[in-house]
Amino acid sequence: MNLKILLFLFCSNFLLLYSITDACGINEWRCETGGRCIPLSWRCNRINDCTDASDELNCIYPRCSGSQFDCGARCIPRSWVCDGDNDCGNNSDEQNCPPRRCSCTQFQCNDSRCIDASTKCNHVKDCNDGSDEGAFCNYRQCDNSTEFQCDIQRCLPLTQKCDGYYNCDDRTDERRRTIES
Repeated sequence: MNLKILLFLFCSNFLLLYSITDACGINEWRCETGGRCIPLSWRCNRINDCTDASDELNCIYPRCSGSQFDCGARCIPRSWVCDGDNDCGNNSDEQNCPPRRCSCTQFQCNDSRCIDASTKCNHVKDCNDGSDEGAFCNYRQCDNSTEFQCDIQRCLPLTQKCDGYYNCDDRTDERRRTIES
């Protein structure tokens, strides 16, 4: 009788171990400690997803070529390094970059990124940190009693509004205004 119970317990433990081992789906990988299942794509991606880092053990990582930068999980073209864009996802391609110099037709953001100078002070944050829309912009306010604001920096005399000529680059001075009742 004791033999049957022992065998039953042995079989129960075996089944329990089997169910823990086999609990992960076909596209999953089981962490060695804790039995957590993670997507198979997370295995050997140079990010510790298991608490015991077992998903990164015995991995063979691809080497990047000389024309590529190693992000850790993947390779990117070297031309993408220090370009102001976080191409790696962990910002490693934007670390330890030399100060950038923008051309004379560009504006340099506080984060060293270069944007087209014509997009500075246009009420749109083109720099990631918004430094292109700083206090230096000096946005002009039109006198609504005598002027029409046709774009961000330009005011027209009211006499030029709806006069048949496009005086504003965006042509807003010739748009018909609906009569309010």
